[in-house]
Amino acid sequence: MSSSDQLIQVLHRIVKLPDKFEITSYCASAVIILANLSADGKHIVLMLSHDLPFLEDLFDILPLVSDDNQARNALWCILARLLVQAQGADMNSSSVEHFVSLLLRRFTVIKDDLESHRVDKEDLSAEDAYMKHGISTILRAISCVMERWIMEKTSLSEEDASLTENTIENARKLLSYCQNYEL
Repeated sequence: MSSSDQLIQVLHRIVKLPDKFEITSYCASAVIILANLSADGKHIVLMLSHDLPFLEDLFDILPLVSDDNQARNALWCILARLLVQAQGADMNSSSVEHFVSLLLRRFTVIKDDLESHRVDKEDLSAEDAYMKHGISTILRAISCVMERWIMEKTSLSEEDASLTENTIENARKLLSYCQNYEL
């Protein structure tokens, strides 16, 4: 096992720790290092894009690094790479179902972060423009997954669809938010 793989395993363990609020600075460092590693190593992105618990743990870190621009930007970059990779892979219905479930559970975290960091167009810095690109990438990826899931669920028989009607409505809200978010 290479030193890079060992480092990824350590970072993976930090991200997956249950009491992240106690180690916020470690989480911030972990996402910055992961962002740098994932920019260079496509195998890292491929491996992590299928690890939904890891992706969920990354979303859990978002509120913790909200005030640290470097860590927040790094986290959004990682999320964009992972979601684009996962979306690009041939996802079966079960994978789509799991992704949608995760995204719906984390919708409030996503929305709160984006709403608390809005920047007026006239105040847009180069860093903000880079961040805007990453966020629009992730919102497009989320939209694609949500559209696919909604289409699959709305084509179900009436009996099956009634079980997911509330979930479909929540998915439509998330889709609408992603499609209408002004960067």
